[in-house]
Amino acid sequence: MTIKHILTILLIGMVMPVFAQSQLSKYIEKGLESNTALKQLGFQLQAAQAALAEAEANRSIGADLMSQYTLAAGGRTIDVPIGDLLNPVYGSLNELTNTMMFPQVENASELLNPNNFYDVKVRLAYPLVNPAINLNKDVKSLQQDLAQQDIAIYKEELSQKIALAYFDVLSAKKAVAIYENARGLIQESLRVSKSLLANGKANRTAVLRNEQEVKSIEADIRNAQRMVENAAAYLNFLINQPVDTPVEVDEITAPPGQEPSLVTDSGQRLELQKLNTAVEINARLVDLAETYRKPQVDAFVDLGMQDFDFNVDEGSFYAFGGLSFRMNLWDGRKGQANIRREQHLASARAEELQNTRQLLELELFNARNDMNRAVDAYQVSTSDIDLFQRIYEENLSLYKNQKINYIALLESRNDLIEAELKSAILLFGTWSAYTDLLRSAAQPLSF
Repeated sequence: MTIKHILTILLIGMVMPVFAQSQLSKYIEKGLESNTALKQLGFQLQAAQAALAEAEANRSIGADLMSQYTLAAGGRTIDVPIGDLLNPVYGSLNELTNTMMFPQVENASELLNPNNFYDVKVRLAYPLVNPAINLNKDVKSLQQDLAQQDIAIYKEELSQKIALAYFDVLSAKKAVAIYENARGLIQESLRVSKSLLANGKANRTAVLRNEQEVKSIEADIRNAQRMVENAAAYLNFLINQPVDTPVEVDEITAPPGQEPSLVTDSGQRLELQKLNTAVEINARLVDLAETYRKPQVDAFVDLGMQDFDFNVDEGSFYAFGGLSFRMNLWDGRKGQANIRREQHLASARAEELQNTRQLLELELFNARNDMNRAVDAYQVSTSDIDLFQRIYEENLSLYKNQKINYIALLESRNDLIEAELKSAILLFGTWSAYTDLLRSAAQPLSF
């Protein structure tokens, strides 16, 4: 950017109306409050926050109520030779006492599967060593950051769309005003033509041509009003209100006041911050995939009661605790394949980050040039309006004095209308370019 360009933009800004900022700011604020897509992203953020809370809970003690009741018949048994052991002793005692006080007993056989047996317990478990828990929590935390960045990026994009739609409404309204002003010029020339015809100084062709021009300009006004309606409908859509809601606008008569502070660090763009977060997530996922090689140690304690026939007494209560150890020895190289997959995804995301950084730098470079070109073109167009305005006024005077024909007057009037329309388009083009530059330079959209 040259010194001339900077001074031009600053000087133009000194005459910019202050109130031109307020109405657009209101629409942007309304859009950010009511946009349905933003509400959807808000729910996604809440889901990410819930996932993070779930991941954090994996580090706490877990408690489960567990119970079972079993019935068994048949199956393996344990033979206990009670009769073989006690019957000889009982026989000797009976002989010594000359009584039958010690009867013979049968050998016992107990089922291995407990029959009519209940077990009710509370199991307390705590992970002592599990690297995946902290890594998973890191991933969920970064995913929450990603959801927040999605919201911030969408807010910027929505604000930009609202601003551009607002300037489209202004441009269409300006076109209506230009055509209405042109209708006044045509009606004035029609009056002059009729006066000349009445005095025998002109033929009827000029009057007929004027009358046709009046009809044509009326059609142009109607078309321009439809453009206003279409532009207003889109703006209303963006701010989530009925499409036929009247749009209030402030008058803008000059380009933006100044170019925003240009950034040299492209990392300020939210898109790059989001990709940086995504790169960090991929790095954590690689680490998470590598945890399959690491051991896991858990501690547990069971507090419960168990017995047969639903009996409950002091002997029914028990406590049981221990440690569990797990380490993968062989999984068919599934874990290694998972690691390679995550590494490739991480490399792809890193390349995406680098490519996006270059694209955003190019976008900023182009936005600066577009802003300067828009301001230069607008300045030229204002000079054209002054020139064609003088030409038209001179030709109108000449036409009244019958020194030129109506065709020459018509051409000068059309040149003036075209110059005014072009200037209006270029004026609001400077504001659209300014909006794009603010976005590209990672500056807030303040109007």
